[in-house]
Amino acid sequence: MPFASRTPGPPPLEAALEALVATAREGATVLPRPPAFGAALARLRATDWERPAPELAAVVAEALAEAEIHPAGRRYFGMPHGTPSVAAVLGAALAAAHDPELATRHHAPFGVGAERELAAALTRRLMPGAEARGHFTTGASEANLAAVLLALCARFPAYPRRGLCGVERAPRIYASADAHPSVQKAARVAGLGTDAVRLVAVDRAHRMRPDALADAIGRDRRERTPLLVVATAGTTTVGALDPLPEVGTVARRAGCWLHVDAAYGGMLALAPGARHELAGIEAADSVAFDPHKTLDVPLGLGLFCTRRPELLRLAFGVSARYLPRAADEPWATTLGWSRPFRALPLLLALGARGLSGVASAVEHKLALGRRLGAALRARGFEPRNETPLPVVCFVDARVADGGSARHLAALAESARQRAGAYLPLVRLPDGAPVLRACVTSERTTGEDVEALVAALDAGR
Repeated sequence: MPFASRTPGPPPLEAALEALVATAREGATVLPRPPAFGAALARLRATDWERPAPELAAVVAEALAEAEIHPAGRRYFGMPHGTPSVAAVLGAALAAAHDPELATRHHAPFGVGAERELAAALTRRLMPGAEARGHFTTGASEANLAAVLLALCARFPAYPRRGLCGVERAPRIYASADAHPSVQKAARVAGLGTDAVRLVAVDRAHRMRPDALADAIGRDRRERTPLLVVATAGTTTVGALDPLPEVGTVARRAGCWLHVDAAYGGMLALAPGARHELAGIEAADSVAFDPHKTLDVPLGLGLFCTRRPELLRLAFGVSARYLPRAADEPWATTLGWSRPFRALPLLLALGARGLSGVASAVEHKLALGRRLGAALRARGFEPRNETPLPVVCFVDARVADGGSARHLAALAESARQRAGAYLPLVRLPDGAPVLRACVTSERTTGEDVEALVAALDAGR
């Protein structure tokens, strides 16, 4: 049977998936309702796991619809996650149904080849002009760990065999005070401990200060080995972009590995009009990016790119008699062993619209972010961050306690009650509370933004 006749699924399947995706996007609530999840959990506790319980499918479906926050909703303004498309959901279903094993090309020649093609296409966008290679991960936390391990392999030749016994002086990792805590977790997992991470001071825009980085490295040289500088392109709290050219210059002068955590901000590389915001990223030794934050695919898909792919085998390659010995097999160059066709949702999502369609979607989000900031200012709210990304952290400038956690929490509740919108209360690096509104869904419109701001205004 020719491939052209083997469609991913008959029209009834595609229609069913489309209905399922629509239901998930338009969940009955954006905040958990205690009766809903309480009843669902009670039903699970009462389940006799020794016997079949087919009714649990309906229980789970109802619980997901009624008892969870819905990041795929149009008025979800929380953490930056995308809205999975029908094509991506179909890809996830196909990957689950066929369940290919991508540890080796022997088992999954198409899957391994397809993931490499997709990773290469994104790597060219993230690190233009660099001879770099990328592979997919579970997310930026895994990618940040990979950066730590590759930096250790590059600096200490004995590390792959002897571990920390092959390290002459205690290494130091540098990251901004607003960097993602996965950097500290990576240091702990790698055996360095969280004390190995020095958090560098930030400026008024919450960006790493290159002068403070240089001073920290200079002080550490007496007793430690400056190893790795982690620059962030799009911090989780405020969307700040560290000054990559200046930070890169300091890192290179110190002989440090430069890693850019662009889990969120990497989206700027996909929009021609915003690409300049990531100037300097092409000089990085490695980059982390999360497609699940931008490319309308489900959670669990990250990307790690490096201009030093020869180190991947040193960091992750160990012998296994039952596996092929090729040096570039996935099992030998990545953290995992058995792994699913993780990027199949991305393959179908990109096939449905291409990177040009992604660029339009990113520019749509960026435009809505600017509109959101302008609308908040017009109503007397005061932004407390500066970023080209579609995220605004703000307080209420019209009332005396407009920056208190209690007042901001009340405004967030007003947004939920009046507009069915969700936005979180977070704290800046100095501890000050702010509300953070992030445009995450491609389905969010100007009407949704205006509804959010009106509800916040009405909650004063």
